[in-house]
Amino acid sequence: MPEQIDQHRRRLVGAAALTIAAAALASIAVPALAAPAGPAPGETRIRQIGARLEIVPDPRQGVFIQDYRGRWFHASTQGDCPRLTYNARLRLIASPGGYFDSRSAIVADGWRCLVASVTPSDGPPRHRRR
Repeated sequence: MPEQIDQHRRRLVGAAALTIAAAALASIAVPALAAPAGPAPGETRIRQIGARLEIVPDPRQGVFIQDYRGRWFHASTQGDCPRLTYNARLRLIASPGGYFDSRSAIVADGWRCLVASVTPSDGPPRHRRR
């Protein structure tokens, strides 16, 4: 009888070890499959978003961002962002990797707007003087 109990325990321990190994493998593989490897064609990502020089709102659509090298980018939002106006208080939230890309967000007066894409730009449009 004690031998049968020992065999049963070994089987349970073996099954538990296989379950733990499978769960560990799945926890590593699933995020790697779900997360995109990099930006889509035509898109980019901005590193060191904390070192940006200027943010210019593109009302209800996105923002123009100038990085520390003087390059301009346009971040478009996923849909309409009603509080994104010229006088809104803005904050940029980087994606988990620390980059500002299509997995980032713009907070405009407390309203969180998800970013759809970040593309290189010539900068905000110039206002014409009359």
